[in-house]
Amino acid sequence: MPLSITQKLVIAFLSLTAIVLAGTLLLARWSFQQGFLDYVNALEQKRLQLTAEELAELYMFRNRNWQQVLTTNLVRQLNRSARGFRPGPPASGRAPPADPPAQALPQPHPPPHRLSAGHPPPPHHRGADSRPPPRRGGMPPTALYAADGTHLAGPRFSDNANGLIVVPVTVEEMVVGELRTQPRRQLNTTQETTFAAQQRNASLIIALGALLIALGISIVLARGLLAPVRRLSAAVNRMANGEYDIPPDTSLPAGGRDELARLLHDVQRLAHTLRESQAARRRWLADISHELRTPVTILSGELEALADGLRTLDQSQLDSFTEEVQRINKLVDDLYQLAVSDIGALRYRFAQMDVYQCIARVVALLSQQADNGEPQLPITLSGGSAVISADEDRLHQLFMNLLRNSLFYTDRPGKIEIDVKIIGEQADINIHDTAPGVDAAQSEHLFEPLYRGRYREDTSPRRHAGAGLGLAICRSIVDAHHGSISAAPSPIGGLHIHIQLPRGTV
Repeated sequence: MPLSITQKLVIAFLSLTAIVLAGTLLLARWSFQQGFLDYVNALEQKRLQLTAEELAELYMFRNRNWQQVLTTNLVRQLNRSARGFRPGPPASGRAPPADPPAQALPQPHPPPHRLSAGHPPPPHHRGADSRPPPRRGGMPPTALYAADGTHLAGPRFSDNANGLIVVPVTVEEMVVGELRTQPRRQLNTTQETTFAAQQRNASLIIALGALLIALGISIVLARGLLAPVRRLSAAVNRMANGEYDIPPDTSLPAGGRDELARLLHDVQRLAHTLRESQAARRRWLADISHELRTPVTILSGELEALADGLRTLDQSQLDSFTEEVQRINKLVDDLYQLAVSDIGALRYRFAQMDVYQCIARVVALLSQQADNGEPQLPITLSGGSAVISADEDRLHQLFMNLLRNSLFYTDRPGKIEIDVKIIGEQADINIHDTAPGVDAAQSEHLFEPLYRGRYREDTSPRRHAGAGLGLAICRSIVDAHHGSISAAPSPIGGLHIHIQLPRGTV
């Protein structure tokens, strides 16, 4: 059974927590053992210092003769501890008995006949030597050496042994001997192993509690992180079913910048774009049907009138037929050109050409054409030469469409102003005409196929004659040249067309 994303996230969080906990516990365990052994060895050194003080007193009391000191209980205790030392618990698994504390060790008691008034017994000799002998085992071996290195009691240690604990025995600031013992390398007494086991069990309990807390937190985090993913899945599912009306996600903070927030916003933008594309497709179908139906209806009506004998076939009737057929041909040609341009099948032949001269030829050609007897609008061309790499025929078509559009929609009297210049690595072309103009909101849609901007003060029926494909073709030509084209209200009252074309290799 495949795991869900929530389960995978929970497992990932728990695995990470377990790895971190295991590493932390192992390091803490190692640090505890090292620190506890250092503490035990420090106690051992303190015990040796106390024993060294007692041996110094015995040395003075025994006439500064180590041979007499060797017969005391304290030295015999060192020998017994050496013989009873075990590096660890026996094979049976039971730990050796605990060491008696240093102050509980029986103190040596010299024979009565060796005491004198001039040498009073040390404090630990003033009682009867009735204490039981120490229990063997668990205490590191301790050796007594003379000042010249002669072994006196306890185990023998090599002179090259490393890490020994050495405590000097001093009398009147003179070293007369030294105690040597091995540091503890492991815990072997019952008290020590019990304490270590308690610490280990406490650490395991803490780790188990931490894992349980991590489990709860990981479940909450996984659900919180996956909540946007679930909403995203639901939105994509609705889009797959053709529902593009997806409301904004109010659960996300405004301006969220994490990956999921950006992804959700992008999906909502995609849904908005698809909704607009769907509406545009429906509008295009309706507009194309309307544009084709109008001339076909006119032709059909006139042919029926001729067939019924209501009209006679004369030159005016033939001119009417020709006009409607040309209208249909123009619409079909524009649709075909727009379609091949969108799929990239329209071929362009780039060469060095002067944008200023191209516009000048278009202006001269339009000035020679009559516009149904209406007075021509003055067209002013300013600026200078702007040589770029472009398809001259396509740019001629571009400026012809733009200027015809201005001539068609600009009221008389009026004017058209054109400015051409080079700015940086681009040719900058600005076309302004006088009233009527368009609203700023409508300017953004003028280059959409089959879109007609509703001009202000629109009173002439000729302003609805176009099919709305000319500016769309203009945009496709500019895009093919890797340029930009935009529309905005003009400061002289009409429409402002701004075009930027890269110079390319000049």
